[in-house]
Amino acid sequence: SGNSDLPCVEVEPSPDLDFKGQLVGGISELPVIIRNCGNSPLEVKTIALSDDSNVNFTMSYDNLSTGSAPEDGAPLLIGVNGSETFGVMYTPSEESSIDPETGQFIADLGTLIIQNNSYESDLEMPVSGFGVTDICPTGIIEVIEGDSVIPQTILHLKGDDSYAPAG
Repeated sequence: SGNSDLPCVEVEPSPDLDFKGQLVGGISELPVIIRNCGNSPLEVKTIALSDDSNVNFTMSYDNLSTGSAPEDGAPLLIGVNGSETFGVMYTPSEESSIDPETGQFIADLGTLIIQNNSYESDLEMPVSGFGVTDICPTGIIEVIEGDSVIPQTILHLKGDDSYAPAG
């Protein structure tokens, strides 16, 4: 109860922001939602990528109510039970190399920093992604019987809308 009048910060997605494989030269953006889960206004002082983050990651503040990044003297204010959304963009400039030991792509890494007036004043979120030249196939399955059926129903699945950009 000693901390009941403090703001609380909750970030989605959690605990990290993973772009997975993205097409080289393409732009991918993932939304990040900041929620105030406390009992007083949340002041977000900084939303930025750390200096050691890969250059392929950039920020998008277009969806914030202020339309720009919070800065000294002009923090982003989020009311009780309120939320704000911004974006992190990833534009891989080249295909990521493969680790010979694991056979997995070596990811581009970064750190998203959200400085605020809550108990977690310097919130850090890992950001990752890797560049690929071919996007993986995407399976889209339709259930002919619909989304709601009674138990013991035989389902007929249709995958005609699936696609593979690389052929």
